[in-house]
Formats: sequence, C-alpha cells, structure tokens
Amino acid sequence: KQRIVLTSDKEGNHQIYMIFLLSGHMERITDGENPRTSPVFAPDGEHVYFKEKEGKEWFLHKMNIHTRENDRISDIPLEGRFRISTLGKSISFVVKEQKRFPIIRITLDGYLLSKTNVPFEYPGNPHYSDQLGLFLFDAHSNGEDESGDGKWELYTIDAKGRELSRITENNLDDWGGYWSPDSRMITFSGSGLNNTGYEIFLMEVESRKIEQLSSRK
Repeated sequence: KQRIVLTSDKEGNHQIYMIFLLSGHMERITDGENPRTSPVFAPDGEHVYFKEKEGKEWFLHKMNIHTRENDRISDIPLEGRFRISTLGKSISFVVKEQKRFPIIRITLDGYLLSKTNVPFEYPGNPHYSDQLGLFLFDAHSNGEDESGDGKWELYTIDAKGRELSRITENNLDDWGGYWSPDSRMITFSGSGLNNTGYEIFLMEVESRKIEQLSSRK
C-alpha cells in the first residue's frame, strides 16, 4: 500500500497522521495529550516508530497501524532523531549522560545492542550501516553546540568506538547523513554552493566524490 506518515499540529497538538497516496485521504493515527513526532515506517510496513514526549523527555514508541496499539519499546530517553539501520535490523539514537552523548543501538523491539562513546559533546543523527558495521553521524569539529559557522561535519565510527573517521572536511556545515541501502553512497544536508542555503548532497563513499543534487537560487 502506498502510504506516508507525518507529524502535524493541525488539531492543536503534534500527532501522527497517515496519508493514503492514491486517494489523498489523511487519517490521524495517534491520540492523547503527549506530543508525538518523527514517524518512520518499520521494515514490515505494518508498524510505525515515533518519538513521544513524556514530561521533559522523549521516548521511542512502536505502533501497529491496524490495531493502533502503542507501546514504548525503550526506557532510554532520546536526544534528537532516531534512525533505522540500512538493512532494517536495528535503531540508533543519541542519549545524554551527564556531559557525554553516546550513541545507542537497540533491536527493533527495544533490546540494547551497543553503546558507543564518541569524542564530541553534541553528536547527532546516527545512522548504522549493517554492511559496514559503522555509524554515520554529524558533530561540530570543535565539540561545540553551535551552527552556521561551517564546522559541522560528517563522521563514521564503529560500534566499539575505536575507528573514528572524518567524512567531510570543508568550510560549510554538513549534517543529517544517511547511508544508502547498500552503504555505497551517503546523502546529507549541507550549506549549498554560492551561499544558497541548505541543499541535498550525494557522496560516493569509496571515492568521496560529492555531488550537489538540489539547487535553490
């Protein structure tokens, strides 16, 4: 079935909606007072993962789109976005532990697989390559929580935190990277050429050749 899920506050509170592309019908699939955001279809197409705010923290939830049964699958609060791995085997996200922000990887049902410490204070958007055994993530090269200064870059690291590699290196901000399904390419957002704002880029992993796909003038 051709469906997409999205977040909207059209009814006063951020909730998850599903749009049936053939008919254009839009249906609200979550209810309640807690905000719910960042929906992603599970690999089976029958469940949706999303973040739900409980108090001051966000937790990962999984919902059956047919029964609408909604369960929190992890008691670990998230910092930022979560990503499903390239082959749909695990979920990764960043957590806050005092002044450290390790990357957590769990199974699709919420069981802890690994916790990876990285040498940055504010890493974000981790995406795990099942083929390569590497996380792709973004961080400020000076370890700061600043943006717009051209020092946000993409990095990779293995689950044990031993093989850190810088993927991009320029005077523009790069962030929000995704491995391609076969892990041969990386897509990411970056400051566009000629100061055109954030654009979409494609990188060939082996050669590090980068192509700007979008162009806003």
